[in-house]
Amino acid sequence: MATRYDLYVRQNTPVHRLDARVKLIGISLGIIVALLISNLFWLLAYFVVSCFLIMLTRVSWEKLSHVVYPLMLPVTIMISILYPLTSPPVGQPVLLDFWIIKITLPNVLTGLAMAVRIDTMTFVSYVLIFTTTQRDLVRALEHFGLSYRYGLLISSAFRYLPAFEDIINKITEAQKSRGLDLQKAGFMRRIRNYIPLLTSTMITSLKLADQLGIALMSRAFGASSKRTTLTDLKMRPIDGGILGVLVLLFAAFLAARFWLQVFL
Repeated sequence: MATRYDLYVRQNTPVHRLDARVKLIGISLGIIVALLISNLFWLLAYFVVSCFLIMLTRVSWEKLSHVVYPLMLPVTIMISILYPLTSPPVGQPVLLDFWIIKITLPNVLTGLAMAVRIDTMTFVSYVLIFTTTQRDLVRALEHFGLSYRYGLLISSAFRYLPAFEDIINKITEAQKSRGLDLQKAGFMRRIRNYIPLLTSTMITSLKLADQLGIALMSRAFGASSKRTTLTDLKMRPIDGGILGVLVLLFAAFLAARFWLQVFL
């Protein structure tokens, strides 16, 4: 089922073939690096690196635009505008001084840095999401100590989001075929028109949850604390080498940031 919630892109790239545990550790270290960098110039450089990583995944712009335009772009604009307006003025020069609003250049640069930091963290996270199947991601979390019960919960949440979208679309089309108008009525009328959609969606969701519970009970889910898997993650020598390089780069960053006091 191809929906906007299914972000995994099936490709045969080195990033896709990388072990999910290595990607999970690398993405975690990458997010920490983004949080520790405060200089706008270095954040922009790191953002370019994250864009290059996205390019390595061979994700189409059509797929990427589904998450950039509705999610990243509004947040970036909002942070860049609201931070200089709401934060206490710091430093010089003053760019705007009107009534209770006072905007300085350091505040603008800080707001831009915060927006770029969030965009960088998002792009770094998308490298993991675009290249890792839900099964491998959950299995990697289980290798790090997550209970398989919680793993099933995460996997079910990922899989039922597209199912719910499909259910809502089908119910909406069915109601429209019966003459339900969701667009041309007034505001209160449109709210009342959505009640049949909400009711049908809730009933269908409860049926799905009941079917899932029956399926788990019939398979004796949770009866044993040990769980076997048909396929498991396997660490290759190249995965271990890349993991070692990532850890060394992270250690070098920490040394430059805290020991050598490099302005990052």
